[in-house]
Amino acid sequence: MERISAEEAHRLLKAPGAGAIALYVGVVRGEVGGRRTCGVRFKMSEAQMLEELGRIEEEIRGRREIEEFIILHRSGELRPGEEILLVGASATRRLEALRAVEEAIERIKELHAVWKEEMFAE
Repeated sequence: MERISAEEAHRLLKAPGAGAIALYVGVVRGEVGGRRTCGVRFKMSEAQMLEELGRIEEEIRGRREIEEFIILHRSGELRPGEEILLVGASATRRLEALRAVEEAIERIKELHAVWKEEMFAE
């Protein structure tokens, strides 16, 4: 995936019954724990990543009253400031959209413990 576009995600999340759209964009940090980074590397293949993210999406769609839902995640090596992740949900009410996005982020953070390797400048 080249770049994550919040504008395109917003367009995809629009739905006739949606009164709220929640978007989250995660970026590569330039500093972690006081140490300067030169980026991150994702060790999972894109196919494996898509399979795991598909499971998360399916679970959230089954639990939450949402209209539309999207998870976009980049792979490979990324530099500080680059987008890693976009999670978005639309729902009739804002709280349901926000909770769906938060739940997905928390699940993806668990996967990052295995997938992600920080690359430090030193």
